[in-house]
Amino acid sequence: MIEQADVNSLNGTWYQERTSEKSEVWQNDLIGVYNTPAVQQEHTLLPVPLSVSQVVAYSNDPEQFINQYVKVQNPTMKDNLSVTSTHGLAASRLGTYVHRACELYDLGWALKESVDLTLKELEGDSIYQEEMLKLVTVYAGLELGEALENEWAFSLEVEGAELTGIIDRVTVIDSKLCLLDIKTNSLENSGVELINRYRAQLILYKWAYEQKTGQSVSGLFLVVLRDHNQQLHEITVTESQEDEVREAVRELVKLKTTSTTIETYTHSYRYK
Repeated sequence: MIEQADVNSLNGTWYQERTSEKSEVWQNDLIGVYNTPAVQQEHTLLPVPLSVSQVVAYSNDPEQFINQYVKVQNPTMKDNLSVTSTHGLAASRLGTYVHRACELYDLGWALKESVDLTLKELEGDSIYQEEMLKLVTVYAGLELGEALENEWAFSLEVEGAELTGIIDRVTVIDSKLCLLDIKTNSLENSGVELINRYRAQLILYKWAYEQKTGQSVSGLFLVVLRDHNQQLHEITVTESQEDEVREAVRELVKLKTTSTTIETYTHSYRYK
């Protein structure tokens, strides 16, 4: 590089060569002199993955949460949760089928077509057809405003967790932006009994939609298809109730990041 620079120089050679007569022991001089700079390593904690269903289950009953989301992960432990509804059908499966059929109905399919297509699409058993058709018919008869979104999937970072969920329907009712969640639960009396159970779910939906879209949500509703008198139930939310949901998420994050066994879950401070 020096030689090339010399060739390109306009003034000829600009350096001199000489040989030193002394032996320079520069390496020894540098030993122990240079210290590497201290490196400050930043530990970035990734958000803990949680589902909205987990937060709802934990908020309502921490012990039940352990049964449903911890013990069932261990094949040596048995889960005592009921898997069937009073109609003799798998409740969770029926709920999945009905949600999809309602979505297809909103997309323009006829009632029976939406049911048949759902069973074909999800490879469902025909024994679900009658009950599905009954519940989707109830849904079709409701005045639920103008649908903006169906099955709106989201992820939401809050209190150290990354929450995932799906909002059944985003709609406009009386010029107000509203979020709807469809419920196929069996009831003792009316859909009112589901409000406290699912308030946390709708709160999380509200946070997610407002955070992602920047739009303010004015109404939160449960669509309770088995309620024979009133299917649409509005959920009101107070600031303290929102604080309770945040606290539940924080507790879940703590449990998920510090507990590794069933015993540590059941001996957490929530149970003392």
